[in-house]
Amino acid sequence: MRRVASEIASAQQTNPAKPTDLSRAMVELKQHANQTKAQVKTLKTANDMLGTLFDERV
Repeated sequence: MRRVASEIASAQQTNPAKPTDLSRAMVELKQHANQTKAQVKTLKTANDMLGTLFDERV
């Protein structure tokens, strides 16, 4: 994710020897954001399930 953000940030500093593909970088950044959201949702669900389990056991 840092590599992609770095590519986007350095897009203004054009280097003819190494062109930056911003569309690919933006897609990868969005993919990383979606993966992070999915991971957070999974962790919240696991936390809720553990909380429910403890509530039923006590």
